[in-house]
Amino acid sequence: MGMLFVHEGDEQAVGEYVDLSMHRHSLLMDAARKASGAFPLVRRVSDFYRDASFERDEIAGLVGELRLLVAAGGEGQVADLLDLCRTALDAGVGVEVIAD
Repeated sequence: MGMLFVHEGDEQAVGEYVDLSMHRHSLLMDAARKASGAFPLVRRVSDFYRDASFERDEIAGLVGELRLLVAAGGEGQVADLLDLCRTALDAGVGVEVIAD
């Protein structure tokens, strides 16, 4: 198991989720370090062993940061996260990150 990204209120991962392995997490953090920009929302999950949450009003910003990482060549690390965040944005919910 790794970091489980779920829509707010779906801690049991009944709906859409992304399970980010330690290796993919490392690649994501490397991509954020190498890309130009601060990426404060992406960096919120920098500790692989700590839960995090993104309120619904932060999701548009998180989508923007993930798009910048895709543009910087990190699509393989963030494509499914970007999809999950887009559906959360459409549904008007936040995203919870559960460290397993």
